[in-house]
Amino acid sequence: MHTRFRPFRWARGSFALTALLCFVNAFSATDARAGTNIWRASVGPVWFWEVQPWPGQNLAGTWWAKELEPGRTYRMSFRVNSLKGKVVLKLANRADIFISEPGSYSFDFPVTTDGKRQMMFRSASTDVRVSVSEITVSEIPSGGTADPQSRDSTATGNIWLNSFGQSWFYETGASGELLAGSWWESSLTPDNSYTIYFTVKALRGKVGLWVGDLPMIGITEPGDYRFDFPITQGGERRLAFQAVGGDAAVSVAGISVAKQWQAIRHDGAPAGTPKGHYISFAQARNLKTEMLDLVQQPHSASSNYHLSAAQELDAAMRLPAVVGIWMGFKWRDLEVADGKYDWSVLDQNMDVARLYGLKFIVAIHDRSFNGTNILPTYFPSQYVLWSTGGGKSGVVAKRWDPYVYNRLIRLYKAIANRYAGHAGFGGIATSETATGNTGGDYTVDKYRHALTQIATQTQAALTTGKFFFYLNFLGGGNNPDMNLDQRVALVRDLSHGNLVIGAPDITPDVAGMPGSASSYRIHVHKTMPDVEQFCHAQHADHGDGGVNVKNNEHRLSYFATVDRIRSREQQSWFKGTPAVFQFDDLRDPNGNRVDLHPNWVLGKPWRLDELFDFGQRNFACDYMFWHYREHPQTGEFGWEDTRAVILDRRYFYDYN
Repeated sequence: MHTRFRPFRWARGSFALTALLCFVNAFSATDARAGTNIWRASVGPVWFWEVQPWPGQNLAGTWWAKELEPGRTYRMSFRVNSLKGKVVLKLANRADIFISEPGSYSFDFPVTTDGKRQMMFRSASTDVRVSVSEITVSEIPSGGTADPQSRDSTATGNIWLNSFGQSWFYETGASGELLAGSWWESSLTPDNSYTIYFTVKALRGKVGLWVGDLPMIGITEPGDYRFDFPITQGGERRLAFQAVGGDAAVSVAGISVAKQWQAIRHDGAPAGTPKGHYISFAQARNLKTEMLDLVQQPHSASSNYHLSAAQELDAAMRLPAVVGIWMGFKWRDLEVADGKYDWSVLDQNMDVARLYGLKFIVAIHDRSFNGTNILPTYFPSQYVLWSTGGGKSGVVAKRWDPYVYNRLIRLYKAIANRYAGHAGFGGIATSETATGNTGGDYTVDKYRHALTQIATQTQAALTTGKFFFYLNFLGGGNNPDMNLDQRVALVRDLSHGNLVIGAPDITPDVAGMPGSASSYRIHVHKTMPDVEQFCHAQHADHGDGGVNVKNNEHRLSYFATVDRIRSREQQSWFKGTPAVFQFDDLRDPNGNRVDLHPNWVLGKPWRLDELFDFGQRNFACDYMFWHYREHPQTGEFGWEDTRAVILDRRYFYDYN
């Protein structure tokens, strides 16, 4: 019979109580109140969702909790599910605790005579929207307190916390009695190795630790402990603390059990750039310091929150059907002076990709949308243009000028040459071709020539990897007639060897998609099937102000344009070539092909699975880039939503 530990087994009978009272030097007496959720008793519901436009307003809690008694110490734990803005938590006499991001939190606080007895969440900024759940406040015994600044986590990384609900315990027991844990822990899986960390705060007697098939490990004094243990096929799955040799009393904190990190492939990734799902990061991150170092050495994490975030990202990298990483770098962060490059972060990320058996795609940002200048610091101002688009402003490089595009080609060639033999290298991605501003000397011919040079010379430099060309709009060259559209002509003139075309968004109903960006890509797929395509869910997974909702406005406008041109072609005087139009394959929720969305779905967001299917039907996308968004706002899509789609659609359709 397998018994599992249930935390807070404080009532033990007269013998245990006597032993506890004799142990006053290390522990203080406690009672059933330690298992009471004081928040529930004092405030009520253990969750809340609030919207507050002004700072300094009460959200949830009480200014005087009579259940908090002077001379005792308490622990408050809760989970922030989503948060816009900032909130402040006021606990007794502790300094204000400011919270600005979702996650799991845990704080200890003493209550003093004549001190405050407050437990209150308040808004700390304008326009606060916050969802909090799993609120608990309970008394903790002497010797069982953790660092008062501790921040705990209930994420998947800490197996002990997931299984038993607390990362600490205080127990007394007779010889042979289970103190904490389980004799059969199902979350420990065969053919894996694990590490357990913990700190013994105070101890009387002797405690035995049982992990996996290892013999009992005797613990006789306080201190920090770490033990590695394997789980074998048919072996034990023990994860338990046991009283040994008479009565024992022990306080243990900071318990963490984590699977030992192992590289997926030590021999590097396969050749080529595999088709499939990619995790994308809009801004550069150091995956070695943020993830790899922490999952390899969990005890080095500065907090459980950071360890949990690293382990969640590690799990995403290992997800079946994920074949690579896409990451954006500011041009100025790589080219630190004219022709001088800093490869330090990129080198580390490339090595992480190789270790995981993934391909790493380097995207170079030469256009910003947040008002910052991301171009190299040495650039003369005449090559840096102010840009607007989609309600956002920033800067864009004057790409049609030889000064700019020759330096961009130089950077692309340097990347291609540096990582030519690297097993983790997957290719180079451009910024979107839409500029938002063209300046006084722009012509579409100049721009098309520059893009041709960029695509041709970069592909020639790539001995491995692909050239991901974000060709969405070409100022002055977009045309609903595919015979006249210069994007189609540009792709037709390029070498198709390493070329992959696409756009930064799958937004089927946004202005410029029906009849333009979507139509030209459909035409390329139909007339140049050897050209591979990618899809990037840039806006789909985070809403971006409701931009990706279903509407018919721009489809109707495109249909009206087609009708006007067809009507003109019917005139007796028309002697030209009939226009070629492309229409996307749109489906209703029942899977039926339609020209327009039914009225009852208008205004509803496109689901991630619908967007993936749209990209497959219309463009036969070979590569799918999904943003890694850990903490979505309420009503927005996040990584867990994306993960479900990847697992459900790990195999791409074959429309070729």
